[in-house]
Amino acid sequence: MAGAGHAGATWFTVMSLTAGSPGFSFTFEMYNKAMFRKVLHSKIHQAVVTEARPDYQGSLTIDANLLDQCGMRAHDAILVANCETGARFETYIFSGDRGSGVIGVNGAAAHLAKPGHRIIIIHWAYLDAKEAESHTPSVLLMNSDNTIREIVHHDLDRV
Repeated sequence: MAGAGHAGATWFTVMSLTAGSPGFSFTFEMYNKAMFRKVLHSKIHQAVVTEARPDYQGSLTIDANLLDQCGMRAHDAILVANCETGARFETYIFSGDRGSGVIGVNGAAAHLAKPGHRIIIIHWAYLDAKEAESHTPSVLLMNSDNTIREIVHHDLDRV
């Protein structure tokens, strides 16, 4: 029965061996393990790198106001795509000073993006089927000074 079930769930059969009298007995149990989809949670589109610090701890420093606007948080895992070079790298978020406009690439990733490069910051979420049905990603479209030009909320009907 492993793998059987309905959309959005996988059912697993577990067999356990228990001591019984006069011998052994078998117990079968069914467990529902939800399937999760990796979906876009939020995105900061074409932010401009303000600093690259290869000698600093790895991460991407982002103005805390931008984090608040799109729902990202410090320590969240992100994927970064460099619009100038095509380079992509995965890292995590450090919260930067509010209102500073900082987009700082730190650590080894600083060799993949330089000040002035436009980047896309992609944040994923793992949602079960029911959550995914109602999820609406937030996308910040950025100006060249790292202020928000527009906030777009993608719904499933427009995709």
